[in-house]
Amino acid sequence: EKQDKDPLSVLHYYRQLIALRQNNQVFIEGDYTLYEAEHRHLYVYTRSLATDLVLVVGNHRSKPTRFTMPKALKDVPLKRVLTNVEHGPDDPVDVLKPFEVRVYQRR
Repeated sequence: EKQDKDPLSVLHYYRQLIALRQNNQVFIEGDYTLYEAEHRHLYVYTRSLATDLVLVVGNHRSKPTRFTMPKALKDVPLKRVLTNVEHGPDDPVDVLKPFEVRVYQRR
């Protein structure tokens, strides 16, 4: 019940993640492209279907990790639509917090 009322809870995050997947066919049918395969701490991939594109970036480390946008996506207008951690206005956009996952969608 406590997690049900907390907008930053794991339960709330999973509900948002499930809703995002259910409302976007790109997650189900989109082509998968892996980026940064050699990076030990980041899992970075896109799913694309027609004009839809999502980018998922996950930091699997207990420390902040710097993320550089893949060259192929530098000119793609992306908007962060989901993350599992709270961000302040002064947080750097190129650093993922420990165990942070971000989902971006083409605008």
